[in-house]
Amino acid sequence: MALMKLFLIFSAFILLAFAKDDSFVFNAENNQQLPAHTVVTERQNFYQITLPKKIPIKEAVKQVFHSKERIKRANTAPPPAPNGTSVANLKDSTHRLIIHWSGQGSGTIIVVTGDNFFSNTSYSRIYISTNYGKTFVNRTTDFRLLNGNPSSVDNFYTSPIDFRRKIFADVAHKYLFVTFDEGQSVLPIKITFKAYRIVPHPSVADYVLALDTSDNNKLYASNDFGTTWKLLDVNIKAFYWGKPNMDPSQTVFLERQDIGGLATMIKLDFIFQTGIKRTVLATNGTELYMQGSYIFVVKSNKRGFLDLLVSKNRGALQIANFPLKNHKNQDYFIVDSTTDQVLVVVDNNHKGMDLYISDASGLQYTLSLQRVLYFNPFLHATPPVHKYDLRSPLFADITKLKGLLGVYVATQLTKPDSQNFIYITTLITYNNGAKWKSIKPPATDSNGNSYPACISNSSKSCSLHLGLRYTAYYQSPFPSAVYTSASAPGFILGHGSVGANLTSRNISMYISTDGGFDWREAMKGQFMFAVADHGGLIAAVRRYYITNVIYYSWDEGESWSTYIFNSTAMLPYGLTTEPGEQTTVFTIVGSPVGHHEWTIVQIDMKNVLGRSCTLNDYKKWVPSDKLDGAPGTKCVLGRKMTYERRKTKSRCYNGRNYDRPISVQNCTCIRDDFECDEGYYHSFFTGNCFLSASLAQPPQIPVSCPEGSFYYRTRGYRKIADDTCFGGVENTIGPQKTLCPVAKLSEFLLFSQRFSIGRFRFGASIAETLPINLIGVSFIDYDFSQNCLYWGENGQTPSIRRMYLNGTGWPEVIVSTKIAQVGGMALDWISNNIYWIDQKRKELSVAKKDGTNRRTLLTTNMDNAESLILDPARG
Repeated sequence: MALMKLFLIFSAFILLAFAKDDSFVFNAENNQQLPAHTVVTERQNFYQITLPKKIPIKEAVKQVFHSKERIKRANTAPPPAPNGTSVANLKDSTHRLIIHWSGQGSGTIIVVTGDNFFSNTSYSRIYISTNYGKTFVNRTTDFRLLNGNPSSVDNFYTSPIDFRRKIFADVAHKYLFVTFDEGQSVLPIKITFKAYRIVPHPSVADYVLALDTSDNNKLYASNDFGTTWKLLDVNIKAFYWGKPNMDPSQTVFLERQDIGGLATMIKLDFIFQTGIKRTVLATNGTELYMQGSYIFVVKSNKRGFLDLLVSKNRGALQIANFPLKNHKNQDYFIVDSTTDQVLVVVDNNHKGMDLYISDASGLQYTLSLQRVLYFNPFLHATPPVHKYDLRSPLFADITKLKGLLGVYVATQLTKPDSQNFIYITTLITYNNGAKWKSIKPPATDSNGNSYPACISNSSKSCSLHLGLRYTAYYQSPFPSAVYTSASAPGFILGHGSVGANLTSRNISMYISTDGGFDWREAMKGQFMFAVADHGGLIAAVRRYYITNVIYYSWDEGESWSTYIFNSTAMLPYGLTTEPGEQTTVFTIVGSPVGHHEWTIVQIDMKNVLGRSCTLNDYKKWVPSDKLDGAPGTKCVLGRKMTYERRKTKSRCYNGRNYDRPISVQNCTCIRDDFECDEGYYHSFFTGNCFLSASLAQPPQIPVSCPEGSFYYRTRGYRKIADDTCFGGVENTIGPQKTLCPVAKLSEFLLFSQRFSIGRFRFGASIAETLPINLIGVSFIDYDFSQNCLYWGENGQTPSIRRMYLNGTGWPEVIVSTKIAQVGGMALDWISNNIYWIDQKRKELSVAKKDGTNRRTLLTTNMDNAESLILDPARG
């Protein structure tokens, strides 16, 4: 029973860690040691890689630059070599390393090393570079305790407001080391608690929260960036700063553990003043989660299952509605709520995890995708995920593509409750989960050969499957999760395979530069990869190889070059760049062969790109142009977004300050702008939405629907949240504006004017106008038995219409062809026929009151016919 917990990390980190008990595997064949578990954690700016306990030695010692493998090289002259390499051997054989770039153009890089699990007897080392990693200075002595003993710094945090401010936490000794100048000067502070988790304020540099999980989960607050602290509350399970521009700066949201296992959701205001204001949001809850403009609370209901309560823009908490009768939901996991739409994975009585998507209110949900791969160690007895992934033990295997609207990639299980590779497939959506489809594989592999699974042209067995988060954390051959970046929209890089499902054999690296519409196999095998200069450079290093060769491409992976970055080979643990992908410097963290010592290699590839880009080096790119459909309808979420991107064959430098222009144009609504409404399901055979009688009740009139007002009655479809389309099919499949019920009256008089129809109540002497939009009303009549109004309109399109006044319908055209001007009109309420005079065509016609079985009765002597009176009782 858990919502996704958000562990806020505000700086750019790479974490590499060895398992302390089995850090190395000794290889007798060549007396070389290989790391048994290398963990590079990716969480916001963390990255994690897991190596198997034993690596086949023939593969491990293979020198890449001596191999005869085939890679696609450029047909033109090769690009210039990189500017050069700087190698910093820290002479440090500890088991854990954190590397952090200050960012924003700063040349400061901070490295913290130490043991995997810190204690009073362990110690850490701190290295700082001020020349962007060319050299590092050991600054460990500046981080000693006040008594002169060494510290055990196990993590540090950066203010999102001021990158120069950092707090280093020594949990074991109850110390903080605070710097306001990127570590040039350090202030040691002895505190009274263990700061296991620190969260700086998102908009006020001085404000910080800290949680001590070892002492009744006490939450502390500081208003001087960690120099002094005050206790806020105890038994805290989760906490969040308020959202800037929505909450006051001194507001904190808490999930407080109560006796009996349940929790109270609390909002604290004025936390740094003497009179803290405490507001209870919900009681008897189990989880609190906040993201974007939403607050989510999971709460037990009377039937012993869980409800999801939702608040948007700080409105009242309301129970979310799922299209399940008497649901038995056991778990919720919020995948994304950074826009108006919420994506949530739901466990319905342990029958599989399904993805649901909300409307713009976050309250009404419809099914998006069944059998989503979801891992929760509290539900799975034998967790297949790597045991050292402690920060986020639960996740749904869904990746949002950064920089593009509405695009997600998801892992689906073809067999429920099985996470074996043979039951894993990958799907993609371009409209926030309203429709999913398989990923089209490349036409050929990197050697120009067809994929065996595609030779039969069977779409079922021929699609591309990517390793997402699950495969990156699973002890498998997949090196990392899929890469996307807001600085390089449309650029996707990952490992996978082509076939009917994901496989751990024949893994290759794949690239898409158009948001996942088209793919190519970049190179065969497993790589650590990184991207720089807004997608203008790609670098890769063979995984499990002892090597001194790095591959790089400046043309989006169409061709590759190699560079020997060191005179001797080393064992790389990870490859990355400063988060943001704005520089041209790649960082390899590894160790010399034969013994472990942290070594940091910086490779500057700006020289590969050469000159700075000019306007002629860029082109316009519209992601939605690859969608199916007629011109003018190819839009994503109702809009056509045009990006600027560097031409593939323009070898030039974008630069750190490159700002990618984006233009937006709204589109006419088409079917793809709509998803099935609550209680309706999507038919994969017809593509339409149908009412699910077994799951939901037919649409009901709202409880509050005052007479004379309107409500929106569903037709089975609703516009996707965040979709900005207009017109088009919205008028035919979108919710219909419907009149709230108008009560039957025993005595009343109906009357019409040109643009309105009114009703006079006898006895009450009240005249009221019925809330219907009308143009050119001519004659009216009324079916008392069904509370239905009929009228003729002589606007641009003459017609006869009707509308039930009980709130179950909307204005309905029953006759619109072969009619020029409605004159007299009358209803036969006994035979259920309607008669009318067409003054221009000079005809008297009749039809059933629904417009069927129409025929003309009289065409002569109709020159001056204007009115019509019936006597149904006499036939």
